[in-house]
Amino acid sequence: MAVLDDTKTLLGIGDTSMDGVLNIYIRRAVTKITTYLNIYTTQQTYTDCWGNTTTVDPIDVELTYPDAVIEDTIENFRKRGNEGIKQGSEGPRSQTYDNSLSDATKSLLPVPFVRMQSARPTDGGYYGY
Repeated sequence: MAVLDDTKTLLGIGDTSMDGVLNIYIRRAVTKITTYLNIYTTQQTYTDCWGNTTTVDPIDVELTYPDAVIEDTIENFRKRGNEGIKQGSEGPRSQTYDNSLSDATKSLLPVPFVRMQSARPTDGGYYGY
């Protein structure tokens, strides 16, 4: 709820008439940030090749990165109706679409996580070369 309230404050919206639209943009921002950072929003359990189990707790993007969610929400709200258009021209009609995070939003986020998956030999062979 804090993200919605802060977004409305920055946009100068005092009533609830745009809450539905803003909630959609907030949800889209969370999805884009989750994908960009390569993080999970649900609890994950992994078992490695030695039988060790690791549980990774979910990350609540709205609570952890509220400024990035607000930034992306406001950017997309202001482009409403023209979402994703990066460049455009009227003449012979040329448009370039972009649905990624802006540099301003990325600057509010940490470096994306890299997930590594190890290969386990099934034939009893050796790891490596």
